Amino acid sequence: MSSKVRVGLLAIILIVACSQLAGAQYSIPLKSERAITVADNIIAWQTESGGWNKNIDFSSVMYQPGMSRGERTSSGVEAGTFDNSASINEMKFLAMMYATHGTERYKDAVIKGVDWMLDAQYPSGGWPQYYPLRGGYSDNVTFNDGAMTNVLKYIQEILKYRGLYEYLGEERFARLEAALDKGLEFILKAQIEVNGHLTAWCQQHDPVTYEPKMGRSYEHPSIVSAESVPIVEFLMSLPDPSDEVRRAILSALEWFEISRLPNGQWARFYDIQSNVPIFSGRDSIIRYEVTDIEMERQKGYSWFSGNPGTVLDKGRRGGYMDQLRESLPDHKSITIDVFTDPAIPKFNSPKIQPPPTVKGVLEIDIEISMRNPENLEEVVIKIDQEEVYRGNDLQIKVPFDTTGLRNGQYMITVETLTKLGTALTHTVNVGVNN
Repeated sequence: MSSKVRVGLLAIILIVACSQLAGAQYSIPLKSERAITVADNIIAWQTESGGWNKNIDFSSVMYQPGMSRGERTSSGVEAGTFDNSASINEMKFLAMMYATHGTERYKDAVIKGVDWMLDAQYPSGGWPQYYPLRGGYSDNVTFNDGAMTNVLKYIQEILKYRGLYEYLGEERFARLEAALDKGLEFILKAQIEVNGHLTAWCQQHDPVTYEPKMGRSYEHPSIVSAESVPIVEFLMSLPDPSDEVRRAILSALEWFEISRLPNGQWARFYDIQSNVPIFSGRDSIIRYEVTDIEMERQKGYSWFSGNPGTVLDKGRRGGYMDQLRESLPDHKSITIDVFTDPAIPKFNSPKIQPPPTVKGVLEIDIEISMRNPENLEEVVIKIDQEEVYRGNDLQIKVPFDTTGLRNGQYMITVETLTKLGTALTHTVNVGVNN
């Protein structure tokens, strides 16, 4: 079989296997003039460093000289991104176009993109959201939107279809294999451990210390449900997994089990120490009810997900999780008792959102929730610095006459303390207008 025929057959295999992964916007006949136009436009949009921007439909937005190809770093360099499957889809499409047409510029763009992808990897094994680094939270290793796992899956794909990518050369193949190993190493080291038990991952991790890191103002360091799903799926795709990999898979699946909400969904973020769902608005204050944040963030962000159910069902199918447990005789399954049990106050009145204004008597109605209510030690309620309640009731109703206050803004603070020493503070701002 000639080399040309062999590459052509491999191209057909890859096109069938990966056409859907290359992005719906590129689902066009590869031999068509339209495909050539799109491929040339993708090349025109490629940054000098080798990556691509996100949120641009390269099949319809034609590059014009002078247009910005990507967000600029502090030194003025245009950065490409792995966010929202950007750059990966473009490399896949161009690789298929080269296999179909043999046009050198498609191959050159793929090589440039692969070099950019490899250069972007931290020595610890993780990938940032953007490269070259632009500063801020995007410099952290990013699992959000599948950024890092998309890179790892693409490397797996390249190595699987080496014949199609033979132009990358043996040196790059060696770098890709090493990058895959280092990426796995980062995942295993970054898995969040609580009191000796592995759980899942955060959306962002420090590239040096592996610690969970803050993202945007409403994305706190936490255990994250939906973003951990593609990580587990990647680990489950590995052939002949080591004990460490199998333990990571089993631990994450067990964490999914204990973290499922009564409605069958998962919260996006869970507090690391307590495993309590947390929510936050643009003010970055942690809340415990999604309705306690501003409406714009309530409606403009995915706070809940059913995605973990898919991988959990896969884990239960055929006794897979039981097999993992049998292969790890020293494994101790995680339970909710591994976590702290904070006393969480819920403001029934006044509501946190929208910020209320009161006149006359302010009805303070607070409900305390705990897994083990008998461990509640004390609750203190203050209006600014004035204490208006101290006790250990689970249901608290305090009428407070505001006529003695000047009109203006006040903060109601609830401080809770458990017998195990877990302290928590929650606040609501109210306006007084008598």
